[in-house]
Amino acid sequence: MFVLYLLAAVCAVTQYVDAQRSVYADHKWGLKDWERQHEKYLKSQPPVKILNKGDKILYKDCFHLKNSGYNISGIYKININQSFAFKAHCEFTPTNAYTAIQQRVTSTFNFDTYYSYYVSGFGHPAADYWAGLTVMNHLSVQGNTVLKVRMTDWSGYNGIANYKMFYVHAAAQNFVLNIGGFKTTSTVGDALSYNNGMPFASQDRPDPNNCASRHRTGWWYNYCTRSLPNGHYYMNGPYTPPYGYPDGIFWDNWRGVNYSLRYFIMQVSHF
Repeated sequence: MFVLYLLAAVCAVTQYVDAQRSVYADHKWGLKDWERQHEKYLKSQPPVKILNKGDKILYKDCFHLKNSGYNISGIYKININQSFAFKAHCEFTPTNAYTAIQQRVTSTFNFDTYYSYYVSGFGHPAADYWAGLTVMNHLSVQGNTVLKVRMTDWSGYNGIANYKMFYVHAAAQNFVLNIGGFKTTSTVGDALSYNNGMPFASQDRPDPNNCASRHRTGWWYNYCTRSLPNGHYYMNGPYTPPYGYPDGIFWDNWRGVNYSLRYFIMQVSHF
């Protein structure tokens, strides 16, 4: 009898693993396919105007730019070191400087990609954009540990979530996310603290619970997530997930997991 139970258990586990492999294979893009899509998307966007072009100073973040006299919001060149620079959107206010690390604008670009691209970054800094985990770690080290999340639904209503602590650790720590200090100034509920302490995962570098495969995108998954800024861009809000698991751009504590938002941006600052 024990042997029969054991065989049944092994069979169930095998069926589950095979099912997960099938789901992963169905969702996964070929690397060359994604790269061609990315290149096509970038060519469709207007040329990037770098507002500090020609400036020889190696600016560390938008706050450094602000302290050096820049005050016009737009795209700037920021340096991690002398050999590695990236382009980012800086938003300047009279008292602060915000660096965009993620933005969703249109349905023409797929954020479901390979771990290496989540590390290095992709997209257009004035449109659909992922700064990259390496950049996020650099910004965290520079003191950009306050997070502002802004989102818009398909009726034009806006939501804001503010956090006192946002820190992305280095590659050696698998880019673990520390997030907390949800502020009362927020206009939506807290849907991100659930991901605190989680390493970043993608379909080709999965988390233990296969959340990246189920939700079809890279993110800091717990089991699994209450927000999905990197999800698939569905038009008009409500959607039916094609594979059963919510995979739109959602914020559970506002419009729910089966409502895909129209606009989403994550910005970090010093305070």
